[in-house]
This record gives sequence, C-alpha cells and structure tokens, in this order.
Amino acid sequence: MESLLDVGLEVYPYSPEEAEDGTQAAVQITLRLPDNVIYFQVPVIARWDPEGQQWRADGISNITYEAEEKSITFGMGAFYTVALLQDAHLNLPYQAWELQPTGVDEGLFTVTAAFASSRVLPQAALAEVKAYEQMALLAAAFAHSKWNREAGPEQVVFKVSEHLTAGSAKDNDWSLYVFSGEKVQNLQLTETSEAFSEELGEESEFHSTLYHMLKDSASNEAMDKVERAGFLFIDSVYQLLLATRVLAYS
Repeated sequence: MESLLDVGLEVYPYSPEEAEDGTQAAVQITLRLPDNVIYFQVPVIARWDPEGQQWRADGISNITYEAEEKSITFGMGAFYTVALLQDAHLNLPYQAWELQPTGVDEGLFTVTAAFASSRVLPQAALAEVKAYEQMALLAAAFAHSKWNREAGPEQVVFKVSEHLTAGSAKDNDWSLYVFSGEKVQNLQLTETSEAFSEELGEESEFHSTLYHMLKDSASNEAMDKVERAGFLFIDSVYQLLLATRVLAYS
C-alpha cells in the first residue's frame, strides 16, 4: 500500500558541491553567442532577480568563455533569465562613418570604431533626427568630418556630397555643414583647411532640418531619387541611424 498526498508539487532538496567562490551550481548552462553581436572582452553574465526587479551578477560560477567557438558555459543555483553584458563605450567615439546611396532603394552604411568596422547594406527588405529627414540621406552621401571633434559637444560637423557612386567623392567634392540644435548651415571650412573655423560659407542660408538643407541645394536628379524611394527603405535607413546614433557618438 502507498499513501498519496494531494499537496501538489513539493520542493526536492538538492545539495550540489560548493564552488570555489562559495556559490552552489545546481545547473550548468552553455549558450551559443549570437552571430550579430561582437564581444571585445569576456561578456559579463547577469541574471534577472524577479524580487528585486534588477540584473545581478552574483550566484554565477565556473564561467568558461570560448571566443573562437563563440560559446560561454557557466553554473547557476537555479534557472534564471540571463543576459550577456559588455561596456558600450569600448568602441566610442566612432572613428568615422559614412552613408552612401548606391542606387534606388539601395545604400551602403559604414561605421568605423576603435576595434571594429561594420558595413551594412540597407535595402527595402529591411532618433537623432526626425523620420522624414532620413529621406535626405537617400539623395546624397553623408560622412563624418575630421573637424567634428573640434566643434564642441553642442555641434555636429559632417560632410555632404551628391556623388551617387560609393567611393567616388574626393576631398574637394564634399561640402561641410554644421548641425546645431534646430539649425543646419554651410561652413566655409573644408577637410583640407589648416585650422577649424565656424565661419559660414558665402550665401549660406539657415535651414531647420537636414532635409530642407538638401532640398535647397540638391539637383533635380537627387530629389527625384527621394521622391521614388520606397517607404520600407526609408524606415531601414532610419532604424540604422537610430540604433547607431552616429551624430551623437562621433
């Protein structure tokens, strides 16, 4: 005969061996690191504490990181939601960036950082400025200027060229613009100038957005590309800029 108790699930005591750091690893977990994330150091493993509503790094032991295999193994006292963390500032500020149209609903977005260089081809399949301003980036090439770091934290200096073939623009083909608060203006400065200057170019006009700045100076061919651009491609470019924040992190 066997006595059956209708009490539901019961806690089963388990006493694993204690690790060197004093924690008890009831479970061992091996995670395959995602291919779309680059880790420049051993990632910090954090577990979600539902009671404290915060991420915690304690209670995790026996960490083994395999960089080539892109996997990490560790022990925990129980099953938790986990996250892999690394310092975001490792690659900041960006060394350079460029957004270059290569055709209708096609472009090449390049970001060069301290430890890595990424090239993305935004296509129709796929917030530093408003969404409609991203349309300006479909008609001309935008790139990081070497003078940006001397402009101060309240301004952004970038290069603009209407050359539509990637890599075709030379130093003297670029025009320099300064974005400050709610205005965009053309600078007299060039990439080959001897020193940084905030002096505005001749007949430089005030523009409230990047889109209106380009609309005032771009050719009919360039603006025609804007009008024919697909909304999915525009959103793809917008999401890339929103995720990378090149204007803020350069």
